[in-house]
Amino acid sequence: MKQLKFKFDLDCKAAIYVPSTVAVNQEDSEGLQEKFTREVLSLFSRWFGGATATDALGGWVSGGAELVVEKVKIVYAFCTKEAFSNHLDELLEICERIKRDMGQDAVTLEYNGQVKFV
Repeated sequence: MKQLKFKFDLDCKAAIYVPSTVAVNQEDSEGLQEKFTREVLSLFSRWFGGATATDALGGWVSGGAELVVEKVKIVYAFCTKEAFSNHLDELLEICERIKRDMGQDAVTLEYNGQVKFV
């Protein structure tokens, strides 16, 4: 079998799920989802060399036991473990800012298939 030579190996994946609602379940009429999607794309591209945003439909149960269904943007990037570790504080900071500015209970940070609610 031929030995493949790769330019580099990105063995980790980081993702932030940007909500489309504010104040838990209200429509985002201020364009915050677009603003934060672009910001996370920019940060990931600088930190990890590139990023992708994809649409998804998500659902979760709010603190009031209400089902909230919304269109989320999943912004993800492949990276090295070292690059992720180097930017962990900044990743948590942007999640906290999205959560605060959009009035969310939590924002999802995914790392290698494991989910953390910030």
